[in-house]
Amino acid sequence: MDAGTKKNNLDWLNPDVLMEFIDELREAGYKIGIPQYIAAQDLILILIAQGETLDSPEHLRNLLGPIFCSSPIEQEEFQQRFDRWVELFSKTNLLKGEVDVKAEAFSAELETERALSYRMQRLILLISITIFISILLFPSSTDKETVIKLLPHQQSTPTVSLTPTVPPTPTVPPTPTVPPTPPDPPPSLQFWQKLLFLLTVDVVVTVYVVVFLVWRLWCLVWRLWWLWRANLFLQRHSTTQQPKLQTISITGFEENLFPSLVLLKIARSLRYRIRIPSNEIDVNKTIDATLSQGGWLTPVYRTHQVLPEYLFLINRTSYRDHQAKFIEEIIEGLKQEGVFINIYFFDDDPRICFSNDDETFPLRLREITSKYSQHSLVMISDTEKFFSSINGELEPWVNQLTNWENRAVLTPIPVENWGYQELELAQEFIILPATLKGLEVLSQRLRQGWATYFVGEETRIPLPDSLRTRPYLWIERNPPPTEQINAMLDSLEKYLGKHGFCWLSACAVFPELHWNITINLGNVLKIESGASLSEVCSLTDLARLPWLRYGYMPDWLRVYLITTLTPEQQQIIRTALQDLLITAVQGSVSKLQLEAVRQYHRFLPKLANSILYLVSKKAAVDSPLRDYLFISFMTKQPLLTVRVSDNFSRFISKQNGKIKRRRFLQMLFWGCLGLMIEEVIHQSSNYISKITYIQSIPGADTLVNVTLDMIQEATKLIGSKPRFWGRYFQGNDREGQYRGALENKILHENGIRVAPICRQYNLVGGTYDQGQELGSIHASDILAIFGEDYLLNQGGVFYTFLDVEGVGGQPSLSKEFYKGWSEGVVQASNKVKLLPSVYLTYSDKTTLKNLSAAIKEGAHCHGLWVASYDNKSQIGPWNPERVKLESPVPCKVLLRQYIGDVNSTRKINISSSIYDFNIINPTLDIPAFVVLSRFILPPAS
Repeated sequence: MDAGTKKNNLDWLNPDVLMEFIDELREAGYKIGIPQYIAAQDLILILIAQGETLDSPEHLRNLLGPIFCSSPIEQEEFQQRFDRWVELFSKTNLLKGEVDVKAEAFSAELETERALSYRMQRLILLISITIFISILLFPSSTDKETVIKLLPHQQSTPTVSLTPTVPPTPTVPPTPTVPPTPPDPPPSLQFWQKLLFLLTVDVVVTVYVVVFLVWRLWCLVWRLWWLWRANLFLQRHSTTQQPKLQTISITGFEENLFPSLVLLKIARSLRYRIRIPSNEIDVNKTIDATLSQGGWLTPVYRTHQVLPEYLFLINRTSYRDHQAKFIEEIIEGLKQEGVFINIYFFDDDPRICFSNDDETFPLRLREITSKYSQHSLVMISDTEKFFSSINGELEPWVNQLTNWENRAVLTPIPVENWGYQELELAQEFIILPATLKGLEVLSQRLRQGWATYFVGEETRIPLPDSLRTRPYLWIERNPPPTEQINAMLDSLEKYLGKHGFCWLSACAVFPELHWNITINLGNVLKIESGASLSEVCSLTDLARLPWLRYGYMPDWLRVYLITTLTPEQQQIIRTALQDLLITAVQGSVSKLQLEAVRQYHRFLPKLANSILYLVSKKAAVDSPLRDYLFISFMTKQPLLTVRVSDNFSRFISKQNGKIKRRRFLQMLFWGCLGLMIEEVIHQSSNYISKITYIQSIPGADTLVNVTLDMIQEATKLIGSKPRFWGRYFQGNDREGQYRGALENKILHENGIRVAPICRQYNLVGGTYDQGQELGSIHASDILAIFGEDYLLNQGGVFYTFLDVEGVGGQPSLSKEFYKGWSEGVVQASNKVKLLPSVYLTYSDKTTLKNLSAAIKEGAHCHGLWVASYDNKSQIGPWNPERVKLESPVPCKVLLRQYIGDVNSTRKINISSSIYDFNIINPTLDIPAFVVLSRFILPPAS
């Protein structure tokens, strides 16, 4: 059977499968009741009775549309929803086979790595045995030389004859003509001295080789034994005993956060039926009312009891917003208990709301008002978002919310910290905390018309002002001043408490702030009494922090938080992440489960590190599995800082410069070892120097449009293909403006990213208003050329450089202009984050001084592009001396323009074309990620 036949034979007429699609439509707001369910089932039964197979699902879509759609808008959306459901259903049926193929491929790669380890061990063993046999069987050059020298002495030794002879007649010896030489030592003594020396050398070498071979053999045996035990961990075997199994997974953690009995109680109260009028006349009551009115017809209509429906509008800062995820998990639990809830998300302003299904289009608030007018409205947001930050008055869109009869606001701010804003909103809304208790009180209020909420006597510490008013400051990659960091950390520890601060530090290990991982770490970390952190700490307080709301924590803060963990806590976190690594090899951490025999669980860390190596090798450059802090923590490597205990410090202070005997022997041993390998290092130093210098990532920038000939010519001049190309975005049609229609395809096919440069360098010495206007124009030009949605799919964070020449009569940068320009760039988009940066000359002291002053006053600057020229176009190693600024700036150097105005040696259509060549600073943390990934890869067309 071919693939096409298999695809078309899916069971479209399965009632259970179709019911899932109907439930999805109901959750999306379609008015589907019991009559529509019955009509759909009757349709399926009729089609089955007629022998229909529906190889093409389009026929079924045309039949179901009139049943479920009640408006033209729903008719248009129904076709798209049905097609997406069909595609998802088709992929789900084929998913199992694809997962099996991936599992087999991964197992084969593990087997390849293990076979390679076997071959390397056998090769080392063979080389060691060969060296040992060569020493024993083949004499060295010293042996041969000794034998040659011994032969003359052996030949001159007098011989003894056994035949008696007549004694010779004594004669007078002749006078010697040559001066006598000193007598040689006896031949036997000379022979034994040399033999003893050779034996000593051979014994020493033999002992060393034997010890080495025994050690290698022991390592080989241990490795084979470990692999055998690890294979038991990964393979299934039959056994006559009942094994003890351990499920390594984090599914079910919601039970600790949301007790089922509490959710059931809230759901039961929210499902309390309400009465709504109908168009059917109640005959008995109509007769009674008519008689009471003296015979004047007074119709009385019946009422029906229906289940209430709720609309939740949740303020979500990012897709990893823990505060929104906390509420979403509660809502999912209520929906499983039968409560009809529709969810929409918004980012501070609810006039544009997004559905939980990311594939649907966003809706305006007035559209939601007309679509869900009969629902009860529940908004989840900080109350300060309802008020203007300028005049403190209620936002205009608050009036649109009063169209709902039942409306409430659940705020994450504890009741103990409420102020005038909550009192102001309480006149129009039901105000309650965004907790399970708050939902319980809300359900009672909607059901009974009243409810009682008791406020705790203990005053809770509010969220620190520095985190509440300036959240963006603490998620920047460049750290703020040390004084501000220390003050923030002190207030943060008071706000979270000792155990809550430990929970946050544990979350800093993994490079992404993932909801499931956060909850899992809170469950596995315990306090002295044995309770988990999730039981004794407030998750709502933790979720309010800006890092957990934006789903990102900078490395400088991660390093500090990780170093505050004790070794015991670090080991617990490492084990928990290793368990999740095993379960997440072929899917998300909350979906897969792995049953492991408990007695082999101590081999998991070594196995997990091997899998981490294989998975990270395949991962993308910006993958969390390649995060250096995470890799260092998992492999127990030292981080960027070293902590020294007080005991060790006191021990060092007591020594008073004295070196103990053990320390002296250790130093002597390492000194001798260093002398032995000194010659090897000296011989290989030249080779090492050629391969260990820091390589730089090359790039170019030009005034004219990029062509294929220019890319080839730049590659020839640089010595390697440029990875990025600087182009001007100036918001006009003047010379130098980037042309997407001409350049996108060429740059995309060659894998070259665009480094946006904002040009109007003759105005950079202007005022704040001029800077803000130009910043908005420059950013809008970038967004218009590439599109916000495309940039969001590319990562959503990009560098934007302000061109400041400052030489040759051009003005230097003014402080006020840059403050306005950076503000205009930052505020240009709510979707894409543009990072204001500066291109400048290293010797422009005025620009450096004014830029430093602007940054100290709160201006955004994420990096520098420094022009410091050499005389060679060929790319070379990074030279930090060439980017030393004459006036310090609290900002990192990202790029260096090492040569400018390079004339093309090949004829190009535009005769005035010249190049500027640049390199990325390789001393940054993973420069390909930090800088290159924040340039724009143009679309293919």
